[in-house]
Amino acid sequence: MKATVGIRSFPYALNLVIALFIFTDPGFAQKAISINVHYNTDIAPLYHMWRCSGHASGGWTELAEAYMQRTMYMGGIPHKGFDYLRIHQIIKSARANDLSTYPADCDFGELDEVIDRMLDDGIRPHMELMTGPRDFPVNYGSFASSQSYRDKWYNFIKPLAQHYVDRYGIDEVRRWLFQTDNEVGYSTGYAMKCMVEEAALHSIDDQLVYGSGAMGTNGLRRLLEYLYNNANIYTTEKPSRIDYVTAHVKGPYWEAVDWSKEMTDIIENEFPDYAGKVKVNDDESDPISGHQNPIGWRIGPSYAAMVACRIWACQTAAIEDHGVDYLLMNQDNAFLHDWAGRSLMALFTGPGFDDNEGPFEQIKKCALNVYELMSLTGDMHIATDGYTVPPISASQNIARVDALATKDDDGRVAVMVFNNKEYYVACPESLCTVSLSFSDIPYSQAALVHYRIDEHHSNAYRVWEELGGPVEEFTSCTDGFVLGQDQVRALFPWQGPEQPDAAQFAEIRKRMELETIEPPEEVSITGGSFTTQFELPMPGVSMVILAPKPAGPPQPASSIKVDKYDGTMTGEEHYMIRWDPSPSRYIKTYEVLYSETENGAYRRVNEADQFTTTFLHLLPQGTPQGFYIIVPVDYWGRKGEGVTMDGSVAAESFPMQCSFQSNSVYMESSENRLILHNTSPEIAHVKIFNALGRNICNQVLLPDSEEIIHRGITKKSEILFMKISRSGRNKTTALFITE
Repeated sequence: MKATVGIRSFPYALNLVIALFIFTDPGFAQKAISINVHYNTDIAPLYHMWRCSGHASGGWTELAEAYMQRTMYMGGIPHKGFDYLRIHQIIKSARANDLSTYPADCDFGELDEVIDRMLDDGIRPHMELMTGPRDFPVNYGSFASSQSYRDKWYNFIKPLAQHYVDRYGIDEVRRWLFQTDNEVGYSTGYAMKCMVEEAALHSIDDQLVYGSGAMGTNGLRRLLEYLYNNANIYTTEKPSRIDYVTAHVKGPYWEAVDWSKEMTDIIENEFPDYAGKVKVNDDESDPISGHQNPIGWRIGPSYAAMVACRIWACQTAAIEDHGVDYLLMNQDNAFLHDWAGRSLMALFTGPGFDDNEGPFEQIKKCALNVYELMSLTGDMHIATDGYTVPPISASQNIARVDALATKDDDGRVAVMVFNNKEYYVACPESLCTVSLSFSDIPYSQAALVHYRIDEHHSNAYRVWEELGGPVEEFTSCTDGFVLGQDQVRALFPWQGPEQPDAAQFAEIRKRMELETIEPPEEVSITGGSFTTQFELPMPGVSMVILAPKPAGPPQPASSIKVDKYDGTMTGEEHYMIRWDPSPSRYIKTYEVLYSETENGAYRRVNEADQFTTTFLHLLPQGTPQGFYIIVPVDYWGRKGEGVTMDGSVAAESFPMQCSFQSNSVYMESSENRLILHNTSPEIAHVKIFNALGRNICNQVLLPDSEEIIHRGITKKSEILFMKISRSGRNKTTALFITE
């Protein structure tokens, strides 16, 4: 297994140990924690500031299959799991042939391919205007000294914005984020580059969002001073406009909070005309720098717990307590790396893998699962009390348990509870018992759903390790050191196979999805109160959901897409299935149904439950693509209408001796018969065929009529196909009769 960084491969280098302040809470081990959730006490809207990731690499390499697959997994997280991807040097995909006049002669063809693919995967660009297009490298000194140079850059940025407004529409491009650079020191030339870009972008539309690259606090202060005190050289606006300022805060969560507070104070106190207009943006809010450095806590749930804690801290301490106006708090972890790298997935590579091309396999890590878990949060932060810890500060790296409770307008409550200590791995002695109590719940029955990320849940690394030998349990906390490869493997003995075979990869993938502790259960709520109790290890993150039962089954998914991958390690055919999610927030899983032929026998192929909308289907080498149907299933086991690859409603799954409603035809089934009830005057005919395509019923149905078919259903696993004629259109629906 070879780790990759961007488009190059680097050997792991030995790094000096980073000294960390470690403080322990002596009374924490085996402690009982009480957390009370107050449904009727709203605190503030929950801002999904975590919805971005990023990686280093020129944009033209992003069409490499490993990156494309990773972006699909990111885009498959519904409800603002990820909105944005920031790719360093993406602008190099464009060409600047002649910038001497406007409109300039530019070629955006390769950049179009990258952005087309991102948008198709459900991800928007956080677009760095860094380094410049091919044939026109950026030079900050020239921005300071040459009006001709500034004009050429203006002549590039303006058609860039116009091109994408024309291509995708103004409403779409207004949701993008434009950024001047990645990391740079302050200079007058840099400030003037910001002026040029802001003027060019806002000449196309004044609602486009534009901000700075990352600098230290002093550099940002100097940038704001220049823009504040000087009129824009193109618009003559004073102060010059900027929509956000950026830092890369690498360190523990309290440093991210402290920086956002400090920067907010600087804006409000020193640049009052920017107050309420300039947001703060921490777009590499990573615990430790160096995405290529192998670190033990990145392999499993420790990183997930850090992300959850960081989100909690920024929402409560920064946004709510201090009024920070966040743009993003981005964990920059969408790189291609193995288990210990700063990455969302573990990359396995086969012989010949180079520059992101060649055989590969990827497995979800806990780092990706935590974003899936956070997508389940509601839109309103509600109050909690009970167990408390000291305020967030640099002297308080303690074992911390806390909660972020949220709700939606429909009554669904989602409470994220974490057990975390920065830079630590599994700590069995810090297992705690959590008593989670709810008050003022406005319904009497609910589904209780409990998702978990820990050493034994939602953790594919554990499965991979078990395939290679016995797993050593950690008996004490381990400080988070930055180490060389040999030391990491000594500290965290990796025992899984470096080149898993097809069967081993299949076992790992079964456990890489976000998992529940137990299946969803229906519970009673008495007088608005409900309490549940569970054990939460460190590191560990839980999401506990109370959901009122909607009137009907979930609405269907839509827009199925299939992508084939070549050059995989196992030699199987890899088909990535993607679909647009159901609007429902109550999805337990999507069933991915597959058949080699359009009217053949469909079977479920995703063994693990998933509410995400991306699934990798593996088939024997040489197997053609086949056909897919996506069926949503809610917490109560109710199945919505399935959708075929052409977008039509196509499938229902119903148990024996149970009824359901589909296309206004009400059906019941028993051992040898199917009872049909028509409730719509639009239905003219119904034809039913068996799995072999033989017509077993051709019956004209009138409103309120009823027909009983005594033949055609011979076994409980029979799959039938019903053709309904509705208002002159025929629609085919597959009926799955199951146990």
